[in-house]
Amino acid sequence: MIISSLPFPVFRNPLSDWFRRPTKTGSSKPDSVQAQRSRREFLDEMLTRSPDSFSSAYDIEAAMLMFPDRF
Repeated sequence: MIISSLPFPVFRNPLSDWFRRPTKTGSSKPDSVQAQRSRREFLDEMLTRSPDSFSSAYDIEAAMLMFPDRF
């Protein structure tokens, strides 16, 4: 790595240690049928109400950021 080989270790990026740390990810539980149905209905309602608002993947990604509990 470039940061490790710098002659001045004081000037290294402080975030490099944070990015090198291993992360713990929990196993995701499968959603219930009711939760899947409500998510599907919410998405269908959003697409039906304003189809022009979701013209690309970026629009859907923005909606996922606005409604994280619904997706």
